[in-house]
Amino acid sequence: MLIMKADLPAFRKIFNAAGSKNEPVIFPTDTIYGIGASISDTAANEKIYEIKGRELNKPFPVLVGSAEQVTEIAEPSQGALNLIQNCPFPCTVILKAKKHINPLMTLNGNVAIRLPKTEPLAGFLKEYGAVTATSANLSGMPYESGIENMVKTFCTKVNFYLYQNNTNISPSAIVDFTLTLPQIIRKSDLISLDIIMSYANLC
Repeated sequence: MLIMKADLPAFRKIFNAAGSKNEPVIFPTDTIYGIGASISDTAANEKIYEIKGRELNKPFPVLVGSAEQVTEIAEPSQGALNLIQNCPFPCTVILKAKKHINPLMTLNGNVAIRLPKTEPLAGFLKEYGAVTATSANLSGMPYESGIENMVKTFCTKVNFYLYQNNTNISPSAIVDFTLTLPQIIRKSDLISLDIIMSYANLC
């Protein structure tokens, strides 16, 4: 088992080590702790479903480091790109997925994408590429924050961990941009439809 405090070198070391074994990582995101792997690592992402006991019809969100990575994965409108790049609050956006994207990450041809703004995650994603990130809890069980709870829950199933002390306890908002007008799928205390329309430059 390898556990490191989350800074940029640690992100590199942990994800490279886990990737060499096709294993997932538990790490702090811009919201809660997530469990994920490179989107190109099918074996590691399949293990996440097994580890969490998650149903295959519940795909993982994808975290990206740039607008360019968004367009490699999905077909965003300009408004969606504006929101992804400009919104300072955690906001996951549902977009039409490109056809080559792994079905583990799509539902009905769509993919959920977020561009974190917090460091060191943002800088890591920009250089490493897109990773999956689903909440680090067993499916059907409540989320418990803190690295101690992560290790206690997953010690027999996950070997790679990153931690930091200021992780939030609230998930991101989710906004569907595959519709004629954006629709909030999951609310957040920080985000309203007016804020979405403003950052998307749609009003």
